[in-house]
Amino acid sequence: MSIFVRGMGSVCIVAYLWRNMLCSKQYKNFIINFEFVMPVVLRIKGYRFYFFSNESGEPKHIHVNKADANGKIWLEPFIETVYFYGFTTKEQKEVNEIVIENLDFLKKAWDEYFEE
Repeated sequence: MSIFVRGMGSVCIVAYLWRNMLCSKQYKNFIINFEFVMPVVLRIKGYRFYFFSNESGEPKHIHVNKADANGKIWLEPFIETVYFYGFTTKEQKEVNEIVIENLDFLKKAWDEYFEE
C-alpha cells in the first residue's frame, strides 16, 4: 500500500493513517511516500534521483537509489561523489554517467524547487 501526499496540509491525514496502520496487523508492510520531503526529479534505468526538501542550505546535490543501494553526488562546484552504499562498481559508473548527461536538468530542478 502506498500513500502519495502533496503539500503540508496532508500531514494530519498521513499521521492518522500511519497510526491506524501501525495498530493494525493487516498492514504489516507498507510504504509512505512523502513527495514534499523527497521530490523525485528523475527516474531512469531503475534509478530514482531526488533531493530532500530541507537541504537548501547545502551546495546543489542529488541523492540516488535503486533497490537497497543509495548515494549522494555534489552537482556544484563540480560533480563529486559524496558516498555510494550498496552500488556495484558498474552501477556507480552508470549513475555518474546519468548525472553528467542530465546535469543541467538536475541543477534546474534544484533551482526551481528551492526558489519557491
